[in-house]
Amino acid sequence: FRLDGAESQVVSAGLVVLCVNRRLGRPRIFALPGEASFAGVVTTSTGSDMNRDVPSFRGRHVVVQGMGAFAMECARTAIEGGAQHVTIVCRRHGTVSIRALDYLQFLRPFAEDGSHDASGSAALFAVWRKLYQASGATVPECWTDGSGLITHAGHTISVSDIWFVAHHYGIASSVAGEIDRLEGAEVVLTDGRRIAADVVVKATGFHPTDAAECLSGESTMLPNGLVRRG
Repeated sequence: FRLDGAESQVVSAGLVVLCVNRRLGRPRIFALPGEASFAGVVTTSTGSDMNRDVPSFRGRHVVVQGMGAFAMECARTAIEGGAQHVTIVCRRHGTVSIRALDYLQFLRPFAEDGSHDASGSAALFAVWRKLYQASGATVPECWTDGSGLITHAGHTISVSDIWFVAHHYGIASSVAGEIDRLEGAEVVLTDGRRIAADVVVKATGFHPTDAAECLSGESTMLPNGLVRRG
């Protein structure tokens, strides 16, 4: 492969490892109707935008658009910052776990084929369901639609203890829907529902990056992560 810099170099190697991000490219951010005249603050989950635009969350009603990992981090930041209430608005509910369950999942021994014991998985999932029920958090749709999926295709599992604690105390909630517009100090959904908001955080994910494809010249990879056999 070739290194381009002050002086180009050609390096021969039996194996090239591309330690580049393959998921997160440019932020997927778009203007919301009514954003310019919104009575509150509109910010994004990228960079330092939220810290710059919202010096304090104390006492504020916060709406986070999206329910991926970055959206959950924004919700956590607002809750820990003293927000009066945080509402996630999402097209579908992401899967959230607590640290203890996440830790146990990785701590459990793996079989030779990389799987976990089915009975142990069932026991952990039963506890997970009870956690959702006890806290009042909304379970992801893929748990009840017969698909058998733990998380929606393309989603990762977010880990957040405070998400469930905040639901228990009535500080957090989530609604499935899409934002139609911002009006006054409210977020208006396409079905007409209105949510009071002092702060709106756009956390709608990222476009996929093509860095690995450009470097390797390959658009697919094998299940073991190799893009080309030598």
